[in-house]
Amino acid sequence: MPSLRNRLTAAAVAGAAMLVASAPSYAQTAESAVRALLQGIDASAEWNADFGQITPQGNGVTVSNIRITGAGDENVSIELGNLTVAGYSEPSGGGFRADEITVDLLTVVSDAGEFELANIELVGLGVPDFQSVIFDSERPLVALMQGYSLAAAVELTSGHMDEMVVTQTSEGITSVVTYENFVIGRIADGKLDVTSAGPVTADTPSPEGLVSLSIASIESRDMDIGAIARVLDPSQYENGVGDQVWHTVLGLARYRDMVVEAPGTLVRFSDITVEDFRMRQPASSYIEFFDAAMSNPDMSDEEMAALSQAYLPDILSSVALGRLSIDNLDVEAPDIDLFRLGEFYIDELSAEGIGEVGFGDVEISDEDEGSFALDSFSFGDLRFPPLSLLQQSAGAGSTPPGKAKTSGGAEINPLDLIPTLGFLEIAGVTLDAPEFAGSLERFFVRFGGYVGFVPTGMDAEINDLTVDVDQIEEEEVAAVFEALGYDQILIDVGLDWNWREVDQTLTLRDFSIGIDDVGSVSARLELRGLTREAIENLSEETFLGLEFVSATLTVDDDSITSRAINMQAEQLGITPDQFREQIKGAVPFFLMVLQDAAFQGQIAPTLQAFIDNPGSLTMTLRPKRALPLMELLAAASDAPQRLPSLLSVEIQAAR
Repeated sequence: MPSLRNRLTAAAVAGAAMLVASAPSYAQTAESAVRALLQGIDASAEWNADFGQITPQGNGVTVSNIRITGAGDENVSIELGNLTVAGYSEPSGGGFRADEITVDLLTVVSDAGEFELANIELVGLGVPDFQSVIFDSERPLVALMQGYSLAAAVELTSGHMDEMVVTQTSEGITSVVTYENFVIGRIADGKLDVTSAGPVTADTPSPEGLVSLSIASIESRDMDIGAIARVLDPSQYENGVGDQVWHTVLGLARYRDMVVEAPGTLVRFSDITVEDFRMRQPASSYIEFFDAAMSNPDMSDEEMAALSQAYLPDILSSVALGRLSIDNLDVEAPDIDLFRLGEFYIDELSAEGIGEVGFGDVEISDEDEGSFALDSFSFGDLRFPPLSLLQQSAGAGSTPPGKAKTSGGAEINPLDLIPTLGFLEIAGVTLDAPEFAGSLERFFVRFGGYVGFVPTGMDAEINDLTVDVDQIEEEEVAAVFEALGYDQILIDVGLDWNWREVDQTLTLRDFSIGIDDVGSVSARLELRGLTREAIENLSEETFLGLEFVSATLTVDDDSITSRAINMQAEQLGITPDQFREQIKGAVPFFLMVLQDAAFQGQIAPTLQAFIDNPGSLTMTLRPKRALPLMELLAAASDAPQRLPSLLSVEIQAAR
């Protein structure tokens, strides 16, 4: 079998032969140009070329039965039925122009498969002189990329192809892909405005049966060939250094109405879209990576790993994607009654991070497992660790020629490689399963102020988490809710914390749990003494070394107190008012465990007033000095009765 190097050589020569108008200066007509081109190919050591007749046609010429084959062990053949060139001319700067070029049938056969193209038409084609491109078997891609740069100077008014059929066989399985109505728009100033094709079909046999793909249409818009060449061609790097300026190389690519059908399974997409694909010159060109990999097919795994590690940052940092979206995905399968995904998207993907990932309008149902629905799920502001850090963590090993040796094998804290997340949001969840049923209106969390991988600020909400009481697994808890008259609970949760480096204060600005028609609990807390160094080296001692500044705890009643009193009164066979009086009278005895007569005397009337008229209870802890947490823990363990005075506890009731 031919080596990879020979295949690359063959591919490069074939590409040059088909693209380069390398006819000598005497080729002033279409006929002489075609003759010179075919004779030049035939004269090469790698290729043979012959043709049938050349027939003048008005201001052009038709050439029949062109055949180009690879010499030696290269199994490649290119056949053209009838090639017609009209309005041919050669500008003074080299290359050629043609008013129209048509090919009724083009067939390419190689080890990669068979490609058959029918009725090709190119209007207003202008091709620059490619003779300056010098092929080097040791650096095949460098030469091809220089050719790609020249391709940015190609001009075209329009192009069309009726059909392209691709037949490939792998491991005894033959697949056929058909493209119909391929259209290419205007090419000028290195930019291609539009391409389209469709329908597109593909059939691939499998052990389970035929797998079929159909796409109603494919289109792309606003391709910047010149911008791609700026990145891929190393000769365009000024003094070998990339400018790292982003350019959009593809405005839009879209697949419409895609259907994949396999035995027993059907998958449909209404749209798959890529928008604003960008490229930039990285700090240094990475084409040498592909040249080295392709020209040395027998490279060891260790050498390939070292090569990849050295060039990976440049490769990853050179591309970015504005948006990838998939709309209206439907799946039909034997084990699924319904699967629908209305939308999936990724916004602003690059080596630096991801702007947002999300999906929504999800419906899944199964006769035995139940159903699930989701309005939306998204997360974003995801920041990746620096590429240089990933490169160092991989270990450089041997260093490829031309690349500076990195600090391979350096000690890297694995926590530094963790991406940071900006936000997460879930909305409109409904679950109806045999073992559990419930719903969630919204869950949202936002992180910020990262120190390493640790967020020093967070804002979170849970809104309208609904659970049927009979779905609660803890039987005792469910029994209490049922006895209190609840058949469903509706929960809201809030959490908000923030760290200020200027005064080393960690503040829990809000923590709240509320149950509709039950009540809520909310708290605030302020701690001091949290340094950046402590956050960077988190441990159990980190928080034990902090100081307690203040805290507030508020309990708001929303019928739970009255429900509990009514339930107990009914069980005792007395009126609710009678039971209230009993509880109020017992309050002083309950408080005796505190062993602080002054504090007991202060809070007993407050609790009794709350029992009479449930509203809210607020407990404030504001010691006269900031207290080390270790001191509080010791007091709680050794002398808990000291805590009320130590913390200057106050309790107030409000209606």
